[in-house]
Amino acid sequence: AALVVAFTLVANLTRPAAIGSLTATALVAAGLYWSWVRAGRPRGTGHAVAESEELEEEVDLLVDDD
Repeated sequence: AALVVAFTLVANLTRPAAIGSLTATALVAAGLYWSWVRAGRPRGTGHAVAESEELEEEVDLLVDDD
């Protein structure tokens, strides 16, 4: 699989239009990585769900309309 990926990258680097696409992909990846680091590098979806439920409970306590 690594050989196929390497071949594809080399083939794409010989085409000017593909260089722009690879650059855009790298920028998107860098932005996602930056967002992930800024969020504290959460691990897995289970932790994300637990964090969101915890925040939801805090909001419910603050906005208790009973």
